[in-house]
Formats: sequence, structure tokens, C-alpha cells
Amino acid sequence: RLKTNIQPISGSLNKLEQLRPVEFDWLVDRDNHEYGFIAQEVEKVVPEIVSEHSAIGDTKKFLKNLDGTETFKTVDYAKLTVLLVDAMKDQQEEIDSLKLELTELKGKL
Repeated sequence: RLKTNIQPISGSLNKLEQLRPVEFDWLVDRDNHEYGFIAQEVEKVVPEIVSEHSAIGDTKKFLKNLDGTETFKTVDYAKLTVLLVDAMKDQQEEIDSLKLELTELKGKL
């Protein structure tokens, strides 16, 4: 009831193939090893799932000393799930098509 301009998603598999999963350590919290993406890289492919935030505390001090900025970017991983589901559906269609083709080829032997 609260949505308008509803459109199906397409091309998700292509977008996901362009993303580079990484593992990393935070510079400010060195004890925290993570898996994820680099927001600036994701932004080039799927800008809708990246947002910019004002830093606070130690992160704000670190960024100010590093390059004079006070903002950082994050990836909204929950929104990434929608693309993953769409890509999975595309892959399943391809798998089903290949299964059918294989069945037909086996029937001709």
C-alpha cells in the first residue's frame, strides 16, 4: 500500500559479478577482522545501496588526520539481499534450461 512505481529488477547477476568480496581489518578498531565490500567500489556498480555518514569519536579524528574529511561510506547489506535473490532466480532459470537441453540430448542417443 505504501509503494509506487514498482518495477521488476533485472541484470542483478551482472552487477554482482562486478563486486569484489574482500576480507579486511578496520584501521580504527584493529581487533575486528571482517568480510565485506569496499563501499567506493560498490558505489560504482550499485550506488543505490551505498550511503555516506558523518563520522563520530575516534573515527572522526582518524579521518580528519588522514585526509581532512569527516565522512565515510557504508554498504547496506540488507538491500544487497534483493539483488542476490534476483541473481539466484536468473541462475535457476539457466540451470533449468540446461537440464531440459541435457534431457533432450540424452533422449536422442
